[in-house]
Amino acid sequence: MNRSDALGILAWRLGFGWLVGRRYLLLTTSDRTDGLRRTVLRYQFAGGNIYVISARGDEPWYQDLRITARATIQAAPGPRSVVAHRIELPDDVREVFDLFHRRDPARLRDSLTAVGVEYSPDAAVAAADRFRWLVFQPTGSPTPPMQPPDLAWLLPVGIAGAAVWRLIGRHR
Repeated sequence: MNRSDALGILAWRLGFGWLVGRRYLLLTTSDRTDGLRRTVLRYQFAGGNIYVISARGDEPWYQDLRITARATIQAAPGPRSVVAHRIELPDDVREVFDLFHRRDPARLRDSLTAVGVEYSPDAAVAAADRFRWLVFQPTGSPTPPMQPPDLAWLLPVGIAGAAVWRLIGRHR
């Protein structure tokens, strides 16, 4: 797990998912070996679906989805059980390119550049086999459990502890 995933997951565990989830989602997949994998990803929400782009296909979370497409997503639109589908049709790729171009052009440019693809819809369509465009659609099927805010108690306890410490310090 990389540092940004660890910090993002910590934010959800502390109860800050409502804030972090405006730009990032927490993806829970069934690990290929045994257990759960949680990953933090940038996303776009449109038409009731969640879209993610990935420059590489060797990320562990992507490999998990290739085996079991069902996952759980926590983001600002709310937690949801989803099924992942790879977007490959030219018109669909152009539509998702346009979505990211309008809302997060820096992320799109960085992702395309990472695999040596020019920043244009036509180049993105031509490189659809080297690039991962994913849509997560709601499902009623069982998916991995979401990450609860199990550390949300730390913030109020920390604030109360700091207040007590300050009061004790004044009386010395």
